[in-house]
Amino acid sequence: MEKEKELLETIRVLREENEQLRWEVGGKLVDLREENEQIRVHFDEFKELTTNLVNYTYADEERHYEEGESEEHIFHTIKALDKLLNQ
Repeated sequence: MEKEKELLETIRVLREENEQLRWEVGGKLVDLREENEQIRVHFDEFKELTTNLVNYTYADEERHYEEGESEEHIFHTIKALDKLLNQ
């Protein structure tokens, strides 16, 4: 009878610990989801700004590049950004 009481008490304690851990994990998941959403918003803003930059400078840079500018010209960077943005 004493063994049964000990087992029941152990089960009760383990259930309480399990419930506490579930709450902790749930809280961390909520925090991670919020963090992920903030990162996504920042990347969306970055994409929009980069798209604006590419659209604004692409034509000018293409013309300069065709005039014989250096291989290291900003046009290569803009062209790469344009390719990434349109994937």
